[in-house]
Formats: sequence, structure tokens, C-alpha cells
Amino acid sequence: MPRRKTKVDLKYDKGKDLTTVRLPISLWEGLNHTDSVNFDVAFTYPGHKIVTPKTVRLLFYGSNDSGIEFAIDPRLIFVIDDVRVDLGKMKMVHHSVETRGEYSLRSFQVFDHSISYDDFVRIAKANKVEIELDDRKYNVLSKHLQSIRDFAELMTQSGEEFK
Repeated sequence: MPRRKTKVDLKYDKGKDLTTVRLPISLWEGLNHTDSVNFDVAFTYPGHKIVTPKTVRLLFYGSNDSGIEFAIDPRLIFVIDDVRVDLGKMKMVHHSVETRGEYSLRSFQVFDHSISYDDFVRIAKANKVEIELDDRKYNVLSKHLQSIRDFAELMTQSGEEFK
């Protein structure tokens, strides 16, 4: 297998005989670096040899110190080359709130959503991508879009094994 262009996280679960490949992407970071919105693109396959997935998992992470949070089930929309693609509501899988001092509040939320492989390929082939989570909009930087393209290419290398 040729060397990957994009750094991915690879985890093999021996008990389940399942490999998970994950691409982390930063969408937005605030001035204090604790306010952020990130997402992971991930897929799994049995054993060690890549199998092109039928679905791709998206995990969104929102963290902030101002108490601003996403809705419990935010709607996920990708704007792919100026075409809006409504991917439905996401599922919150984690929410924690931590108090720091008398007025300081830190919130952390995680949302999970799976999309079809075909939808993921549409995103990967786009020239411009914007992500909308309810009323918040995030542009996917061109360097991250290239990482998504590389990740999509990796998914097609069925039968290959990571070295």
C-alpha cells in the first residue's frame, strides 16, 4: 500500500476483530482555544484488510467556556458546491457541563451521525463545503477538504492492509 497522504488514527479491537479508521478535522477554534468545534470522519471494517464501507460515521464535538450549546438534536446540513444537502438530525451521545469558579461554565457535547458512502464521496469530490449545525455555519478549509478526499481514496483500497 502506498504511503498515506493524510494522517489518520487507526485502532484495531482484537476482541471484536474490528478496525476503525478515523480522520479528525477542526472546524472552528475560539481565541481561548477551549472554544472549538471539531468532527471526525470514521469507518470500520472486519479484520485488518480495508473494506469499502456502506456508511461513514461523523462525530461532532463542541466545547466552550461560555455556556453556549448546540440543540439536543441539531440538524446537519452540508452545502456542497452551493447545493444544500440536508442529512437529518444528529444524535447527542455525550453532554457534560463543568462549573469553574462562580460564573465560569464549560460545556462539552458530542453528536453522532452516519451518512451513506455515496454522500461522503459527494462531499469529498466537492470544491467548496460548508457545514451547518442548526443556525451555525462552518467552512471546511481547503486543506481539510483535501484530507477528506485522501480519506475517501483510502476507503476504496479494499483488500489492502495498513502497514
